[in-house]
Amino acid sequence: YLEEDLVKACDLLSNAVEGKNRDALSLLEHLAKSNVFYAKYTLAYVKFNFLMEKKEGLVIFIKQAAIGCKNSVDFLNKHKFNEDEMLYIADSYEQGKIVSRNINQAIRFYNNACVFENADTYFKLAVNLYDSGAKPAEELFTKYDEISEKVEAEVKNYTVKLNKYVSADGEDEKVLSKKDQNRVKSYSSYLKAYDQIA
Repeated sequence: YLEEDLVKACDLLSNAVEGKNRDALSLLEHLAKSNVFYAKYTLAYVKFNFLMEKKEGLVIFIKQAAIGCKNSVDFLNKHKFNEDEMLYIADSYEQGKIVSRNINQAIRFYNNACVFENADTYFKLAVNLYDSGAKPAEELFTKYDEISEKVEAEVKNYTVKLNKYVSADGEDEKVLSKKDQNRVKSYSSYLKAYDQIA
């Protein structure tokens, strides 16, 4: 009965925090410090979703999941994280700074982050698989070659696209529409990002 009341109280506090009630946040933080599982989960949820303190929320979720809090485990498993959030979670498990090092969890979140097709994420995953003994060194180098080829192809692709809008030496400068200026800016941004990877 008491646990059910705490869950209801935490849900009410969460709603109040969403409505910008600072007293409700203080009370929720006090309950969380008193080791009330659901209060810690609710505080993490509030920080992540309403207060835009995403990393602080993720730290609580990760710690709570490590000690078996079902709500936190479910949140980490089901929430649609963006790439940066997934990489933060993966790095946390890989480095063991928030909770004990868990290479399997790190690999899982790196793998999930790979859906964003970030070359650095692919390579981190490959290195983790090698470190854990799940993949031989040969596959690590193969993955590196694949990533290098992908980066090279993308650089070529965006260079060709950019060259359509840039004047060659000796030519008059091209007058670009606003739309074309945005394309040049976008293509240049991609090339800069790929240059940092290479």
